[in-house]
Amino acid sequence: MSLPVWCFGAAHIDRQARAHRAVRLGTSNPVTIRTSLGGVARNVAETLARLGLPVGLVSRMGHDPSAERILAEMARLGLDLSLVGRSQTSGTASYTAVLEPGGEMAVAIADMGIYDEIGPEVLAPALAAARPASAWFVDANLPAEGLAAVLSHPGRPALVAVDAVSSPKSEKLRGLLGRIDLLCLNRDEAEAITGQPVTDEATAWDALRRLRAEGVGRVVLNRGDAGALIADAAGEATVAACPAGIVDVTGAGDAAVAGTLYGLVTGLPLVEAARLGRAAAALALEAPTAVPATLTADALRRRALIVA
Repeated sequence: MSLPVWCFGAAHIDRQARAHRAVRLGTSNPVTIRTSLGGVARNVAETLARLGLPVGLVSRMGHDPSAERILAEMARLGLDLSLVGRSQTSGTASYTAVLEPGGEMAVAIADMGIYDEIGPEVLAPALAAARPASAWFVDANLPAEGLAAVLSHPGRPALVAVDAVSSPKSEKLRGLLGRIDLLCLNRDEAEAITGQPVTDEATAWDALRRLRAEGVGRVVLNRGDAGALIADAAGEATVAACPAGIVDVTGAGDAAVAGTLYGLVTGLPLVEAARLGRAAAALALEAPTAVPATLTADALRRRALIVA
């Protein structure tokens, strides 16, 4: 049996409020609200589990109904939850997205203070227990000290992947770039990390080259329906997006990361792994939840064939 992938970071409840008409700021908007499981690390972990990999989750939750729901549903998927910690002072995090009628995000709010508790002391026993492993995945919801503890751990596997998450959170990765084997980010996050504008394809390539020069092993810059730019020791390439009908954009970026990581763990070169990432994003866009319930490795590979 292959070694597990351990996912470090956010696991919480997502709330999607889909507006009945175009969202208007400063006034009340009629919506329909749906709740589901979310969190970058949790979404990546579920995706990898549905693709057939052994997966464990390292996160932190409160003692509340949200935590019990997350743990129960994740346990049914067969994930190892033995390294999920429980806070005595904070409630489980939550993320609320207000969506336009067509599914595009209008605004989102996040209550994620509990993740600041995932520092080196909390992580120490988890890092010792999460070995051996095929890979570690960590999202930038962890505090800076927690990110450094994961990325600098002497027992880390050869493949450690990082999702930059957002522009403000991605800034915590400065100074740690040389310890990242796979960095997944978007244009805004690339700007935040490099300190240079990313306004077009040329400046996007400049950002990738700078990140590689700073020591990042592999970089995937997600550009939505424009696909992705990738770079590693084998070279640079553009990977086209898979066409998709949008039902809900929530989780599509996490799916792209998970598909790419799945490809690398199963032995594919970065360009082929990134194609799986584009296929995973397309499947997520077409589903009402962050991770499609029908996702399988076969379905992912069939969809990836759409990509030229």
